[in-house]
Amino acid sequence: MRFRSGDDGSWRAALAAALPSGFGKPSSFTLHSVVAEGCDWADRAPSSAWARRDNARSLRADIEAGLSTCGSALQGQFQPFSVPVIEALDRVAVGPKANRRADVASLGAASRRAKALLRSPPMRVAAWQDLVDAARADHPDITVIEPRIALLNAMLVGAGVAPGERFGRLADILSPSEATLARDPDAVPPGWTDAQRLAAADALVREAAATGHCVAWLTFAAARLPEFVLEVGPVTFFDADWCISNALVPPWQDYPYRSELTRVIEHDHDRGIFDPYADPRHEVIARVDLGHRPSFGWKEEAVAQVRSVVGLVTVRTGAPSWRRAGFSCLVMDGEVGTYSFGPGDESLFTEPDHYGMNGFADALEDYRTELAGLLSSGPLPTDVAEALRLVGEAGQVDSRENALNGTATIAEQSVIVLQVAAMERLAAYTGMDGDPYASKLAADWPLVRYHQNLAWAVEQCLSGVGGGGDPLFHQVVSFPSGRRHLSFVTAFDVRDQLIAACPGRFERARAETLLESIGDADTALKMLASFAAEAGVLKGRLSRCRNALMHGNPVALESVQSVRGFSRFIVGTALDNSIRSIAEGRTVADLLKASDHRRRATLDALQSGRSIGDIWSTAKDGKPL
Repeated sequence: MRFRSGDDGSWRAALAAALPSGFGKPSSFTLHSVVAEGCDWADRAPSSAWARRDNARSLRADIEAGLSTCGSALQGQFQPFSVPVIEALDRVAVGPKANRRADVASLGAASRRAKALLRSPPMRVAAWQDLVDAARADHPDITVIEPRIALLNAMLVGAGVAPGERFGRLADILSPSEATLARDPDAVPPGWTDAQRLAAADALVREAAATGHCVAWLTFAAARLPEFVLEVGPVTFFDADWCISNALVPPWQDYPYRSELTRVIEHDHDRGIFDPYADPRHEVIARVDLGHRPSFGWKEEAVAQVRSVVGLVTVRTGAPSWRRAGFSCLVMDGEVGTYSFGPGDESLFTEPDHYGMNGFADALEDYRTELAGLLSSGPLPTDVAEALRLVGEAGQVDSRENALNGTATIAEQSVIVLQVAAMERLAAYTGMDGDPYASKLAADWPLVRYHQNLAWAVEQCLSGVGGGGDPLFHQVVSFPSGRRHLSFVTAFDVRDQLIAACPGRFERARAETLLESIGDADTALKMLASFAAEAGVLKGRLSRCRNALMHGNPVALESVQSVRGFSRFIVGTALDNSIRSIAEGRTVADLLKASDHRRRATLDALQSGRSIGDIWSTAKDGKPL
């Protein structure tokens, strides 16, 4: 969170701190996402994709889920546009095949109108006002605030507005940072009332993105051209060694865009100084003409165009691909407007990851007994061995090594495909069909999610106690066998102290609700019901993503990202069941029956009025499952 002057716990300071800075939040699945995906399905999906009616039902469920996170201002304006989309999806889902073409066309028209509205200035203002209302509530709920921030983020991106820059300016209107005040003491009049600040914020949210003729310049390493300058449609490639020297030092040799390159390269402190004795760089500079457009997203689009050229050559020849080098620059309407330096595609760390190595060693000790039983049983069944391979390949994206070094060789979309294939193998091992098996595993999602949320609440509170030297920390945290363990029962006992220590206004309110639920059966049951509903929506969306990835139907990256946690949980639980089955000599059906019995016993106890804290206190291992 950014530190802001006068952060006194007021709603303005808290909301300013919660707004994403830099380039905005990563893509999240929102109402805007599903409406845009509905447009893509109507425009691009073949008729055969609609034959599986669950796809239409899943899109409808996602729209309902997205609407449930919105406030009254947005819902009031959007309702006349959302109803036709939902009605069209219903017709596709249940209507006769003879009417499918007309029903899909109706869906496309309604979805396009809805998408255009969501990107409009009045709707962005409505989304902002709903966010402010949530922040000003007597008991602000971060589970309401964060989805509304994500929706506004998506709406800004859809309109071509850079969300990080816009959110930063909104934060300064609400509660100016020390850096802003030092740069411009009069940036926000100190005497402004809340009403004046919010009026200014509404105007800023309504403001359209600046547009112009955008030209991107990118650098690539380990690259070579067949000639000094090579034009490929809107992309022009330059041999860096030859072109830079001719751009910086006379007598120049003329070539296309030389003067523009001269102005661009002067901003690169490494390449912008000519050294006649320097070794060859073996780099290529790419100029990508993006046309008239907003500047937001210029680098991603330019990189994608170059990658398409490089990727095609790599696939057809087997030649090694180029690596992104660090420098990039945007020229807008002839002016060098934005430039940046980054790590490129090379590893960020070359030293061994000692922390990760220690973590692996600890895990190996924890799982030694289970692994011994597994290996002692003989060769793994073919389906389980193949599932392990598939899950291992998918896991590289979420690995610590990839987080540190960017070593993943597959995309997030490929992760879902690999996990689906692994799930089919594991279902085959159990003798069940994939979907029914996944449904049985998804039944455990609500309790696991509740457990995760409680852990989040405790950690949020502990972030304000000053670490391991605080007595409160040691009441709640222990390290059996060197691993961090949170005691939720103890956390409930000392909840008043924990809540008082929680530093965030919005986080504090959510943490209080969660910690209180440990002693309140009704509240815990309501939370579990909400997570069960979440599981239903995610299962339908995962199925839709799977069908899209396997059969070439439309699917947005944020759709894939939103189901990856659920997919990882399903396949991970299935893999755990198979490994336990082999190591313990029990059938997977027996393990499922035991899990179902324990889950039902927990829910029955809650419904009889026993608190979750009481249930865990009397359980042998203190766990919810």
